[in-house]
Amino acid sequence: MVEVIYHVGSKNELPGHTGFAHMFEHVMFTGSGHVPYGLHDKFTGGVGGFNNGETDFDFTRYYESNPSNYLETALWLEADRMGFLLDSLDETKFKAQRDIVKNERGLFLILENGTVQRHETGQRDPAIVLFNSYGFDLSWLSNNKQSLKYSVRERYLWELFDPTRTDQMFVDAPDQVRAEFHDRITAPLYPLAFVVMTYAYLGAPRTTRQGRTMSLMGAISVVAALRGLGFVGMIAGVQTPIVLVLPYIALIVSFVLGYLAISRGVIIEPPAFIANAITAIMERIAQRASALMGQPS
Repeated sequence: MVEVIYHVGSKNELPGHTGFAHMFEHVMFTGSGHVPYGLHDKFTGGVGGFNNGETDFDFTRYYESNPSNYLETALWLEADRMGFLLDSLDETKFKAQRDIVKNERGLFLILENGTVQRHETGQRDPAIVLFNSYGFDLSWLSNNKQSLKYSVRERYLWELFDPTRTDQMFVDAPDQVRAEFHDRITAPLYPLAFVVMTYAYLGAPRTTRQGRTMSLMGAISVVAALRGLGFVGMIAGVQTPIVLVLPYIALIVSFVLGYLAISRGVIIEPPAFIANAITAIMERIAQRASALMGQPS
């Protein structure tokens, strides 16, 4: 085993600026002047050994275990990153290790000794990449509130009513927040409006079965149209806020007309030409069905 210990650790950090010793430990594994990133692992894990590092209060330790005939290689690897680390270090590697250290208390899934498919832009077929160790950051699945970002549909009603002006959701999509708020307000009113309109159509007595069927179809049509206006108002209201008034007007009109029809016992039926057209269609369908079944109409 080869060990290299540096007399530097968290004791060398300034108050309020912690984590640097640990971050530089990670940076030491990003390659050096003559050892590209990943080659150190191949020279250890590839021959049955391993390498790692640790940071403590007053030291940082790097160690690796190899077969004895690879001793010179292990010493050369440590010497190269001791003397030529900055030759290969760039801003991308530095930021990547910084983010890893910042998220190190999160939740990760580590896979070892496998393959992963990588699809590059402009290439038809994916490339197969071999790896010794591959990690997936699962922190966003945890209960850490700082990592959660709720969509507009997942917000509480009071958050939509008075969203914090610094909330990124409100900054990015204020019109969508407004439309969602009004949709939440009108949503409980639609079932009541459906009941009122259905009773207005079907509550009054009918003399024929055909009249009740027509009323039922009329009630279904009105209910569908009412909810359709609600969807149109919410979708169009994202771009045109004045359209958000449409669902309120439709609900008010349905309640008023439904109440008048119920209180006065008005029989609501479709116009004669619509009723005749529906009757003709139903008779044609019945004739076709009878012909297919081989029965006289």
